[in-house]
Amino acid sequence: MISVHTYVLFGIVWCCWCCLHSYLIASRVTGWLEKRCGRPYRYYRLAYNIFSTLSLLAPLSFGLWLREQETAVFIWQGWPQLFRFGLLLTSLLLFFSGARHYRLSHFLGLAQIKSVQRSLMLGDTGDFATAGVSGMVRHPWYLGGIILVWTAFAEFYPSTLISAIIISCYFVIGSVLEERKLLAHYGKIYSVYQEQVSMLLPLKWVSARIHKIIK
Repeated sequence: MISVHTYVLFGIVWCCWCCLHSYLIASRVTGWLEKRCGRPYRYYRLAYNIFSTLSLLAPLSFGLWLREQETAVFIWQGWPQLFRFGLLLTSLLLFFSGARHYRLSHFLGLAQIKSVQRSLMLGDTGDFATAGVSGMVRHPWYLGGIILVWTAFAEFYPSTLISAIIISCYFVIGSVLEERKLLAHYGKIYSVYQEQVSMLLPLKWVSARIHKIIK
């Protein structure tokens, strides 16, 4: 039987990965590195993506080891499976729709190597996207990620539940941190966008549609 201390350690490993992942992309860190490194800084985004992917093996391997000794605490089965597949499709649509506003080469860090430009995860034009899914929520990728971690697996084990909770919190915190970057970069324009569009849940979009129907 797996001890509570082992699960606590598992949670700590996930939290360490999340904190390190966020710290290395923080404006304070990237700004300092850009000044110190100069031209070689153009490789930072690519190196960051590679490191983030490889370091992800630590919590994933730990989770797989735990799962071999666990019993499922929840299983998506019966008609709720339809609900799960609907949510899973929604998450994929959010990723696909959100990706239309970004350049994959910019996200991977390949564009920076050629242009030596910093990346705030902006659109092709250098402006933040407000059309399409970005007119419903300000962070479609984060919302898609939250939905995905709760619907990607049919069976939930204690380790799966811990992972889903921590990753969901990480996406919410990541959204807040990203908001600070964009607000500092765009100022009043982004502030107006915040007032018009919800951060994660499309409450303002739904409210506007209901208001139009009633009106």
